[in-house]
Amino acid sequence: MIVISGIVLLLIGGVGGYQVANMPKIREMQQNKAIQNHFKLDANQYTYFVENPGEGSFILSHGDKEYRIKFSDNKPLRVVYVEEVFLTDDVE
Repeated sequence: MIVISGIVLLLIGGVGGYQVANMPKIREMQQNKAIQNHFKLDANQYTYFVENPGEGSFILSHGDKEYRIKFSDNKPLRVVYVEEVFLTDDVE
């Protein structure tokens, strides 16, 4: 009986640990969905990365343009700030 309860607890712990490990992925999936809805893009047409973790801003690259974006804090997650970033060729 102790062996069976130990196996059950092990399975519950494994499933629970897997769910907790994938929690950050849920936020990432919501961000991807918000970008796709706002910019009307497919998943393979853009890349984005964290620009400033303290401010929560991201850089979105699409084609030959880059945008600084921010997401809302509440659900459903949406893009609330968009600013086009212009690249300069000032090399001295």
